[in-house]
Amino acid sequence: MSEWKNLNIPEFASIVSGATPATNIKEYWDGDIMWVTPNDLSSTTSRFIHSSERKISSLGQRSASTTIIPARNVVMSSRAPIGYFALPTRDFTTNQGCKTFVFNDKHDPEYHYYNFLFHTELFKRYGSGSTFMEISKANIERLSFLIPVDRAEQHKIATILSTVDKVIEMTEAAIEKYKAIKAGMLQDLFTRGIDVKTGKLRPSYQEAPELYKETNLGWIPKEWEVRLIKDFSKIVSGSTPTTNNEEYWNGDINWITPADMSKIQHQYFSDTDRRITTKGMMSCSATLLPVNSIVMSSRAPIGYFAIGLEPFTTNQGCKSFNLTEGQNAEYQYYNMLHNVGLFLRLGSGSTFAEITKSQIEKIMLPIAIDHNEQKAISHVLIYMDKTIQKEEMTLVKNLSLKQGLMHDLLTGRIRIKLTMEE
Repeated sequence: MSEWKNLNIPEFASIVSGATPATNIKEYWDGDIMWVTPNDLSSTTSRFIHSSERKISSLGQRSASTTIIPARNVVMSSRAPIGYFALPTRDFTTNQGCKTFVFNDKHDPEYHYYNFLFHTELFKRYGSGSTFMEISKANIERLSFLIPVDRAEQHKIATILSTVDKVIEMTEAAIEKYKAIKAGMLQDLFTRGIDVKTGKLRPSYQEAPELYKETNLGWIPKEWEVRLIKDFSKIVSGSTPTTNNEEYWNGDINWITPADMSKIQHQYFSDTDRRITTKGMMSCSATLLPVNSIVMSSRAPIGYFAIGLEPFTTNQGCKSFNLTEGQNAEYQYYNMLHNVGLFLRLGSGSTFAEITKSQIEKIMLPIAIDHNEQKAISHVLIYMDKTIQKEEMTLVKNLSLKQGLMHDLLTGRIRIKLTMEE
């Protein structure tokens, strides 16, 4: 096994600062040289960065005396904030919000990308500044890392971690693909619906206009109706018990807030950060909503939706919908989600937008009257959500695996055996 040593960064890499050409000289800009900024790094979702939002010309590069750096070296945001890392796939320059590490030929850049990423907090600790934190070149030069001196071991560690990263990237791409498919399904299912006789989407209005009727919300299937939300649900406002009375809190009744709703990943919830007692609920005249009621955040922000799997109450930042008998909760949840723009347009307020109960009562939605059609539509979307959830669980598992491997491999806790060829 190769030796590991504590090395300061200047012992294995040159640190290069960036610069910005004069922004008022047109000839310096819109060239073909990558000019990486912290903003570019913040929007990079993999270890590689392939382009930059802005590019500079050769004239601009020379005017600012900024260095063109070979591809596959590590670039880091050194301010606003400290600690984004990436490997550009093309030769590049940076602005002064970045520092770049150009490695000597005895070191593997991809290994150091992972090593720096693992030690992000170390870089942050050496930052300073009043407006925003920044780490200087001098402070970066002071940092040292315990690393394998054999490039072959560095390369093998990087290969293992990059293999996991590829799986993570594929999973993230699958999630985005399924979310795009779901968005398309929402549009089709809540404008065309499903013919319960065939189990398939109805032809579009353009394909079969005779299947549709015109309403104040546009063309909808003839079997549907436009109804006020209050016609198929009781709209309930929330309330908050006095917070300084201990008898009102830490009970067994879910009490949901917009903050809780911001953490709900999918359509259901069964628990909340805080719970109230029956005494607390009665003290503020809050209403206990039954299972399968829908809750919506009505402020800060408007438009989170969820279905309660347990009875619940809410604070005044939410409105709830106690559906009339026979209504499919999942169908109405997806219908509201699809039509969230109607809720958002009615919101108002100076500090934050809020929609009131009386405003919600005026909202009309297109409704599939046949409960079998409601069920068929919801089943399609539930299946898609389950598919997304499965991929998200895989993503969480692989992210955890990556963190564990980084800890084990980048600290030397687990050593890599090299073959004779390596």
